[in-house]
Amino acid sequence: MRHRLKGKKMGRNHHQRKALFLGLVRAMFTHGSIKTTVTKAKAVLPLVEKITNKAKKGDLISKRFLYRYLQDQSWVNRVSETIQKEFADQNGNYTKITPLFKRKGDRAIVVRFEFTKPLDLAVPVKLSKSELKKQEKKAKKQKAKKVGKTKKALPKKKEVKEKK
Repeated sequence: MRHRLKGKKMGRNHHQRKALFLGLVRAMFTHGSIKTTVTKAKAVLPLVEKITNKAKKGDLISKRFLYRYLQDQSWVNRVSETIQKEFADQNGNYTKITPLFKRKGDRAIVVRFEFTKPLDLAVPVKLSKSELKKQEKKAKKQKAKKVGKTKKALPKKKEVKEKK
């Protein structure tokens, strides 16, 4: 009996399924659209809609809920701000599924799973400590060059006497 069981197994155990959903959700919020199969898109659809609906509120609780899936605070802030702007007047149907083609190997229908409105959800770039130090050194060198140029005295122009 399947009492109180929802969702599809998709040939995976609980932890694998959870990791798959997490990866699909992150990719969706990273790129704004993903190519996947119909089954996976339909399985992740309620989760993405729920996250989008919570992100629209923009309060602390919703940001913590977003952080559970996105794992980066700057990314969470960017996503919540973008979603608040784009979907302020909308109460649902944030995503759409568009069929693309049938995959050659297993004839699975591949779809584009995307937001109904185009979102600018670029991933913030994280730099390592060494890369940050290199950027700081470059900035200091450029600043020193600019300061050095301004301190130098400009050569005086020679005045030419006019002969009458």
